[in-house]
Amino acid sequence: MDKKRVSSQLEIDINFDLNLTVDMPDIEIDEIKFESFGGQIFHRISIIFSSDGTAFFSEDWGTEPPKEFMGKIESFLFTKLNDFIISQCFFDLSNDYLWDNITHGGYSIITVRSSLGEKSVTSKGKFEPIGLWAIKTVILQVKEQIKWEEVKE
Repeated sequence: MDKKRVSSQLEIDINFDLNLTVDMPDIEIDEIKFESFGGQIFHRISIIFSSDGTAFFSEDWGTEPPKEFMGKIESFLFTKLNDFIISQCFFDLSNDYLWDNITHGGYSIITVRSSLGEKSVTSKGKFEPIGLWAIKTVILQVKEQIKWEEVKE
């Protein structure tokens, strides 16, 4: 046999059921914490959302005291974030995703306190599972929807 590539076509039918529901575990999340630490330059952010509606955000560039902010997260938004985290199988992820080339990638930690206890996932470097990346992205989008007030000492 000559093992040469040949052009071909294939037709595949895909049927979607828009009414299908996915059974997700009944997990109540109490707190979601996201921390990100820069790679080449010092930069640290911390975001905490709590089921009681409180939200906390801090940002530190290492050049002056960190800025801290308080806000409120709507219960509907917290519930949607809860469901999204569960849908991304967060509790099934490995505790650590460490990659060889981490010198410039920085790292991030997501910690969730829930009815299952506390679970943290750390990602160092440029690559991580798509579910973890999606959770980080959604947390940052939710952060942008909150009206923050700076905490004064």
